[in-house]
Amino acid sequence: MFGKEEANREHRIRYTQSGSGLALPHSSFQLSEYFEHHQVQLTSSKPHSVPDPIHAHLRAQEPFAMSEQSHRLYVKGKHISYQRGKRNTNPGTSLLKLEGVDSTEAAQWYAGKRVAYVYRAQRTVRGSKIRVIWGKVTRPHGNSGAVRAKFRSNLPPKTFGASVRVMLYPSSI
Repeated sequence: MFGKEEANREHRIRYTQSGSGLALPHSSFQLSEYFEHHQVQLTSSKPHSVPDPIHAHLRAQEPFAMSEQSHRLYVKGKHISYQRGKRNTNPGTSLLKLEGVDSTEAAQWYAGKRVAYVYRAQRTVRGSKIRVIWGKVTRPHGNSGAVRAKFRSNLPPKTFGASVRVMLYPSSI
């Protein structure tokens, strides 16, 4: 058991470089090593502002080339729960938490967007085991960027914590 805990600690301390971008180190004492390794310049245009080490990796990256970037046309989200009160749940409305959405104003932009819960089934139908339950974002929920969505058929409770795709259409831009 001790060996496993030590391996987990080493994994948390170590930082990785993924294909889609750079990941920050998991401990504060490695920040200086990280910035030296990636030659990150922590400068700011504001005279008395503090450097932002969280987003420094974005400034350190080279200008992107279209072929290297992903062409994902959806935003990732998680199915949190059903809409509910203190005692009763309402399975007709699902609550979703979207990646990078942290305010009611940001969540409002997704109202009307299509949502897909993609899953893999046991039996092949029309040559595919992949199925989709479609839905629509109806409105924001709360102040933390969660949204409410209604699906054609209610999402089953086993999908709590599962990923959903919020499509970027229909667009109002």
